[in-house]
Amino acid sequence: MDDQESRSKMAMVVAGSFICGSLVLILSLFLQEAVSGFTRFSSVAYIVPIIFGGVAGTLLGLKLHKVGTLNEVLAARNKELEVAVAGILPICSHCKAIREPGKDPKDKKSWHPVEDYLSQNTTSRFTHSICPNCVQEMYPDIYASKYSGSDSEK
Repeated sequence: MDDQESRSKMAMVVAGSFICGSLVLILSLFLQEAVSGFTRFSSVAYIVPIIFGGVAGTLLGLKLHKVGTLNEVLAARNKELEVAVAGILPICSHCKAIREPGKDPKDKKSWHPVEDYLSQNTTSRFTHSICPNCVQEMYPDIYASKYSGSDSEK
């Protein structure tokens, strides 16, 4: 909501609250007069309640407007947080298995090899290869013959 729209909404809240507060107090005075037989009916008697009711209604309206604005901000932040959390995948730091989001971490059936999980939940397809670090660790003799003197060691 832009600043001009916010000011316009605030003006409407203030005016509406003032009018509603005034009308409630006028109605209560009018009913009191009607019950007592209109013995003290005078237009001057309504000025103070109109002002008091208007001010009270305005203060209440401003408070409600602030609460409404804060609720809008909170809802927007919650939506941002939901989007951020939805993009996080729990992954085992050791074997790299992925746990289905929202599932119990203790349930062994909720953990899947990364290839299986991504194949089932994305359009990606996998082929396997081996990186130079793993070649060096798992096949040191092949590493020595294939990678010796190459720029990949730097």
